[in-house]
Amino acid sequence: MKFVIEGELGTLNEYIAKINESRHSGNKEKKEWTRFCMLQLYNQRKIGSITKKSDFIFVWYRKNDNTDHDNVCFAKKYVFDGMVDARILPDDRSKYVGNFFDYFEVDKKNPRVEIEVIEREG
Repeated sequence: MKFVIEGELGTLNEYIAKINESRHSGNKEKKEWTRFCMLQLYNQRKIGSITKKSDFIFVWYRKNDNTDHDNVCFAKKYVFDGMVDARILPDDRSKYVGNFFDYFEVDKKNPRVEIEVIEREG
């Protein structure tokens, strides 16, 4: 199962900057990115999408490679919460979320996040 979120998601540094403004700004930032992910994922969902513990492969395509990778992949939080809101994932506890792997690429014309879901057997 594969999902794609078009565009670049907010980074950890951007989130921290909002939190430093006020906790309300940080909360608003998280809600906006979660909703952004949910809206893109909702139309790609399959009924009862993920029912077992699964591993996730993230490929982060960015416009350039100027941002630290750990700063970029922080956005997994938005993706997993968006998957829950889109009813792809029942919840994001370890009952359903196993391992995740991150890969980073540059695509100046089409930044995006590709998420491959691998359901575990049994």
